[in-house]
Amino acid sequence: MTLADPALANLDKVEHIVVLMMENRSFDHMLGYLKHDGLAEIEGLDPDMANTGPDGTVHEVKPLGARLIDQKVLDPGHGKKDVAEQLRDGNGGFVRSYAQALQRNKQKYQYPSTTILDETLVLGYQTAVDVPVYDYLARHFQVCDHWFSSVPGPTWSNRLYSITGGEGEPALPEIVSHLPKQFRNAPIYDRKAFTRWLPDDAWRWYSHDPATLRMIDSLYRPGGEHGGDWDDNFAYFNRKTLLEWSSFLDDAKHGKLRAVSWIDPNFVDFRLYGPPGSNDDHPPSRVMLGQELVLQTIAALLGSPQWPKTMLLITYDEHGGFYDHVRPGDFDVPGDPGASYGVRVPALVVSPYVDAGISKTVFDHTSIIKSILLRFSQKPDEALAALGPRTAAANHLGELLTRGEPRRPNPEGDLGELFDAVATWKKKAYVSQLLEEPTLGDRLFEAVTDLQREVIGASMTLREQGVSPDKP
Repeated sequence: MTLADPALANLDKVEHIVVLMMENRSFDHMLGYLKHDGLAEIEGLDPDMANTGPDGTVHEVKPLGARLIDQKVLDPGHGKKDVAEQLRDGNGGFVRSYAQALQRNKQKYQYPSTTILDETLVLGYQTAVDVPVYDYLARHFQVCDHWFSSVPGPTWSNRLYSITGGEGEPALPEIVSHLPKQFRNAPIYDRKAFTRWLPDDAWRWYSHDPATLRMIDSLYRPGGEHGGDWDDNFAYFNRKTLLEWSSFLDDAKHGKLRAVSWIDPNFVDFRLYGPPGSNDDHPPSRVMLGQELVLQTIAALLGSPQWPKTMLLITYDEHGGFYDHVRPGDFDVPGDPGASYGVRVPALVVSPYVDAGISKTVFDHTSIIKSILLRFSQKPDEALAALGPRTAAANHLGELLTRGEPRRPNPEGDLGELFDAVATWKKKAYVSQLLEEPTLGDRLFEAVTDLQREVIGASMTLREQGVSPDKP
């Protein structure tokens, strides 16, 4: 943040920073395969990496293949106690932790009798066939293979760090106390987001529903302390309404993106016909639907007149209980000596100002805030001080913007192949699931995930407070 920082000037090359934060996958689970698929410098997987199960059996990592994590009962644990167990013995507790989670889940969720409760699923990893969009981006842009979640804990702890530079307890429990019991864990907080230190017209939050910013900072909820109308700062990612005619896809196409665009994935959907629509990558969401979301984002930016001055960051809130071999405790946390990072997560930086390569710099979610505020805040020193020592001490992304002149967009034909791959998968998934008889879990509302219940509860609360249906 000082004049002595040689990478600080690089941030001036971009006029637009776009952030897409997905859900619950580790670096090794999504990108670890690249080490043995042409990118040997990546800190990825080796075939002999393994964990020991509860019965003493040693299980090695292997591709997921046709195995699916498509039911709530199969969701790995990723609370703070779960993560502590996973990181024991040099990251040797993932299988033990998953075995415990499966036993818990069996008591909580109904599932088909044919379900295979495979405790080694958390050692499974995706390949280029499973994540074709990431494979393309990893070979053309920057992979950050030392990006850690901010704390060894679950979704909201880490999303709070990414937006406010710290975490805290949910606020105002009385506003959710009247909700049905299953929704009272709605993540409604009262923490100051980084957007407070940006000009009001410098940012826009794109969501499916609801917007995580409204859940985290009361300023952006109806009746907030600002007293203003924030609706113009919120829009849907890909749909229009009677009173809102723009979306992220529209704004990108017409060159109307603001300095900062934050994209929330679709956390919630119900399977009625064809594959489920949630695309956040949180199990049991299908990973290929997440790939489609990323591809839509990339295509919109590459086709935008603002692309030559844009930087896109794609990362994940936390690892979701999936194996990663890098020990977060081996790395100091600047600004918080007593803290530990969480498990490593995928991170890709896409911009005409980055070369293809692999960054070994240690980043975490406070790096997002620092990069944005250094570039766009009118009072960056004040802003960074307000958002805590972790944010002030974090590494920013300027060092990755090394090119003197922007690259030309990559050939459209490459993206065409990716769209074909996603479309082929969706066609097969739609046909196969349309012909299936719905399981008991599909028919029961209780089959939604814990995260989905939390988000539904937050959406109900925000609507009751006066957020218009035309806005997320």
